[in-house]
Amino acid sequence: MEEVMRKLIYHSLTENEFESCWNRMIEKYNASGNELLQRMFANRKMWVPVHFKDTFCAFIWSSGRSESTNSSLKDYVMRNDTIGTFLEQYEIFQDEQDTVEDKDRFDSNILKPIYTTKKPIKRHAARIYNKGIYLKFVQELLNSDAYSVEEIEKEKKFRVHKLMFYEGEEFDKDSFDVDVDVPSQKYDCICAKFNRDGM
Repeated sequence: MEEVMRKLIYHSLTENEFESCWNRMIEKYNASGNELLQRMFANRKMWVPVHFKDTFCAFIWSSGRSESTNSSLKDYVMRNDTIGTFLEQYEIFQDEQDTVEDKDRFDSNILKPIYTTKKPIKRHAARIYNKGIYLKFVQELLNSDAYSVEEIEKEKKFRVHKLMFYEGEEFDKDSFDVDVDVPSQKYDCICAKFNRDGM
């Protein structure tokens, strides 16, 4: 049940999709009497990513990132710590994160990226992003090669088709419709990836 739950939490693209998959899961595992699952469902708007998909919060929705952050914090805080100890340890954690960010800022401003292609978009990204975000952009650009684009309605609607699987896929769907408003340069896709991650 854990894998089914993880998939529906992180891969649902609409609230209706999440709710119908949740109900099927509850029925499949005969879990309608489970109070914890009932409370989780009642509070779903506070924790299920699909409810925040239009909120810009770059790259924090993937389960891997959440687990990584939790894992890092667990190195500083014990389950039985007092609030005071937690706050002291959190300050140490934050100081170390600031040091990492300072190094990233140095690397971004002083070191020049190594280009592996001649694509102008990569050079532009290297100028406007810090090193960490630039590397994420490069990965997204590489992942985009796993898709093709079909124009459905001239300059208004496109369909993106997944051509192959790749490591670290965010979505189970094989195609996405993208609505485009050229004059205002707005792009609307059910995945809301641009709204959420900024790229």
